[in-house]
Amino acid sequence: MLEGAKLHDLRFFPGLVEGEGFTIGEWITVSPKMLEELDQLEGYRPERDPDDCLYLRKTVEIQRLSDGKPFSAEAYFFNVGTNCPPPIEQGCYRRFLDEKKQGGRWVVAFGSNLNRRRLEARVGAVKEGRIGWIPDFELVFNKQSVLDEQETFANIKYNPGTQTPAVAWWLERSQINLLDEFEGVPDHYLRIIIPFVERNNDDFIEYRQAYVAHPKALGVGIPSKSYIRHLAIGYRENELGEFCWD
Repeated sequence: MLEGAKLHDLRFFPGLVEGEGFTIGEWITVSPKMLEELDQLEGYRPERDPDDCLYLRKTVEIQRLSDGKPFSAEAYFFNVGTNCPPPIEQGCYRRFLDEKKQGGRWVVAFGSNLNRRRLEARVGAVKEGRIGWIPDFELVFNKQSVLDEQETFANIKYNPGTQTPAVAWWLERSQINLLDEFEGVPDHYLRIIIPFVERNNDDFIEYRQAYVAHPKALGVGIPSKSYIRHLAIGYRENELGEFCWD
């Protein structure tokens, strides 16, 4: 997550511009040679006048969503000044593209919303759920409760080779808006795009929306017994196996 910068839709690709807001992205490690190739691809020429560059590469401080840890990275900023279309408020370009589709969409649950009864108490009747998992992410409990500093809620953490059992629920837009309120978007949870593999099609990775904890809302604690009960019910009802918590 990068704060102090916002995305703009430039029709065929996004543009990162400094300003009030935040951006969700992915960081990758590249060799010096590959960085030079990326500079060429993005139209950044360090030896030229900045006005001649399509993008400018700058060092920024970002936060990992999984644990809030800050570190430095390089990012390409669109070099257009203030002459930009309106920003993408949700800060996630994949979500922005996903929401161009009309109607409802699949929303992935890995915490207490696995319990269908709990979810329907929040948003009303749910039409369908698809069982699967989130590849390369593990289930953790590091989302700090607002009411009890000793209590935490579910989150996911990137860990290659692991997977988190999950269910993708089909929700209408009005239901998603209701769930945003329960999840405290965007200050507590961020609704972004994550990978999802459906059990009946396990050779294909789809990209679905899910609620991931805001890095500033992380903490240390344990989930309550009632919260764990929701997960245990969700695991059992959706045939995800037995959920055990020590």
